[in-house]
Amino acid sequence: MSAIKKNYRKHHCRGMGAVFSQYLDKELAQQVCRKLEKHLRDCPDCQTYFDTLKKTVTLYRGLGHQKVPPDAQRRLYKVIRLEAGKKGEKK
Repeated sequence: MSAIKKNYRKHHCRGMGAVFSQYLDKELAQQVCRKLEKHLRDCPDCQTYFDTLKKTVTLYRGLGHQKVPPDAQRRLYKVIRLEAGKKGEKK
C-alpha cells in the first residue's frame, strides 16, 4: 500500500469511533450499516478497533448496574463542579 493511500486511510478513519458506537447501538440506517461493514472488510485497522470496542461494550454491558460508593460519588461530583466552574470562567 502506498504512503499516500495509508495517509488517506488514517485521516479518513479518524472519526469512525462514534459511527462504530452508533452501529453497535443499532442507531444507523441499513444503508449506512452496509457501507460501514464494507469499510470494516477493507480496513484492517478499523476492524481491529471495532473488534476491541465491541468486546469492551459486551463486557461492560455484562456487568449490569453497579452502585457507586458514596465517597466516590462525592469526589466525582466535586470534580465535575470544579471543571464546570473552570469552563464558566473562560467565557
